[in-house]
Amino acid sequence: MKKVNILKKVKVLFSQRKYSEILRLTESPLVVAAIENGVIHPEILVWKGRSILLSDDTTYKLSDVEKAYRKAIHMDENCTEALIELGFYYLNIMDNAKKAEVYFSKAINIYRERNTEVAIGMADTIMETQSSPSAAKFLKNSGTHLLDTNAIKKNMRRVRKNEIV
Repeated sequence: MKKVNILKKVKVLFSQRKYSEILRLTESPLVVAAIENGVIHPEILVWKGRSILLSDDTTYKLSDVEKAYRKAIHMDENCTEALIELGFYYLNIMDNAKKAEVYFSKAINIYRERNTEVAIGMADTIMETQSSPSAAKFLKNSGTHLLDTNAIKKNMRRVRKNEIV
C-alpha cells in the first residue's frame, strides 16, 4: 500500500479550493487519532482552520477555527503558522488587536531566534567559502537578507497613511 503524506494532500486540496474535502479528511477517524496521538504535524490543524473559514460548510462555527489553531499550538508551542493565523483571527475576525498582538509577538520571537541561527550559519559558510570580511558584511546587512524589504517599505507607507489592510 502506498503511503500518503496527509499534509501534502491537504495542501494540494487547499490549492484546488476543496475546503470541504479537507474538512472531511481532517475529521476522519484515522487523522483524528493521529492528531490525538501527536503523530501528525500540527500544521494540519492550521489548514483545517483555514478551510473552515473558507468553506461553505455551515456545521462549523468561528470558534472551531480558533479551536483548530489552539490545538496546533498545544501540540507544538512553536508552530508559527498557527500563531500567525490565530493573530489574524483575533485581529480581523474577532476585532481584538490586543489579543492578536500576543500571538504575533510570539511568532516574531520564534522567527527572530530561527533567523539569527540562519544568519550565523550563513556567515560561517561565507567565512569558509569566501572571507571573514565578506561574512562580517553579510552579518551587518543580515536584517535586509532575512526580510522582504520591499514588502516592509510598502507596509511602512500604508502605516504612515494609517490604512488598515
